[in-house]
Amino acid sequence: MQQTVTAKLNSNKNIDERLSNIFIRAGIPPHIKGYIFLRDAVKLAIAQPEMINSITKQLYPAIARMHDTSSSKVERAIRHAIEVAWNRGKIENINAIFGIKIYNKGEKPTNGELIALVADKILIESM
Repeated sequence: MQQTVTAKLNSNKNIDERLSNIFIRAGIPPHIKGYIFLRDAVKLAIAQPEMINSITKQLYPAIARMHDTSSSKVERAIRHAIEVAWNRGKIENINAIFGIKIYNKGEKPTNGELIALVADKILIESM
């Protein structure tokens, strides 16, 4: 099944372009580190779904190695990116991306929740 999903992802729109569209619509600016770390986190969660259950032990360290930084900096940068999106008031866009009202004003997802939601959306669209 993993190979089937990968094949479908490759046959669809470029995954980086799809992630960029989602993050920009959500209000996450591409010039901050958290944007890049989020993109890598979602791609890892798609490639290795078990990582979503071990964010601090596997996902953050993997991204940190990719970017020659620490796990704590990865976590903080992703949290900052989510905070920026929420401060920009793009909640309606985020709900529109997923097609349902997931969040209300004042509710903000955790890093893991957002990574899992976006990874799941990309996988579902690719089937």
